[in-house]
Amino acid sequence: MKNRKLLGLFLVLLFVIILSAALYFAARNISYFDVMEVNISVTGQSGTINSDLKRLQNRLKGMNIFEISVSNIRNIIKSYESVVSVSVKRYFPSTLNIDVVYQDYRIRAYALYETGTVFYLADTTSMQVTDEDTFNLYSDLPAVELNPAYAVLIDKWGYDQGFYQMLELIGPLSSNGLITEIKYDNNNSNQFGLIELVLSDLNTVLYIREPVTSERLSEALELIVQKNDSYSGHIRYDLYSTALVKRK
Repeated sequence: MKNRKLLGLFLVLLFVIILSAALYFAARNISYFDVMEVNISVTGQSGTINSDLKRLQNRLKGMNIFEISVSNIRNIIKSYESVVSVSVKRYFPSTLNIDVVYQDYRIRAYALYETGTVFYLADTTSMQVTDEDTFNLYSDLPAVELNPAYAVLIDKWGYDQGFYQMLELIGPLSSNGLITEIKYDNNNSNQFGLIELVLSDLNTVLYIREPVTSERLSEALELIVQKNDSYSGHIRYDLYSTALVKRK
């Protein structure tokens, strides 16, 4: 009697397995389960879905949702430059949601060496060498030219106090049409150096001589724009914590 119950249970279990397998393989051939939407959200300073993600997005559309390996997609995206974490979720019958978190870089930086230009990406703790294509992906970030000798020191030994202060001040600016060049050099000391902001359309250069707040810098830039006149020569401003001095 006991053996018959076990046999019956085994047959029911076997039937369920066979039925599930049959339904699974059948579903893989039904267009109802073809992926129609691949929603990708990007968090981080890249600010955009890059070409690698777009190619992957296009490739996934039209595939059967049962044929898609979530772990495989996750590993592929993790191999992309600057990706910190990835979440991939399937929503039946035909939707994929992909959330990608990139490194939260604050600025781009570069240094002009005799052998060529070296590109960097800097977050709140470290600066790392990158290639030009990746550098250009972060076009929304301000690009800062560093003195080559100083860039070598920062890359090797890490941030000094002056670099932290520059990062906090320049990072929020983002890339914009008003500021066409940014340069920073601290003469290899640990203190705040000199930030040079070039405003080509206004034929103006703003030198930040000492640490100021982001609000103070924004006010100075607004004032420079308001005070811009028909003067055709070169205009220079020096910004201090308590004063904005115009020099011609």
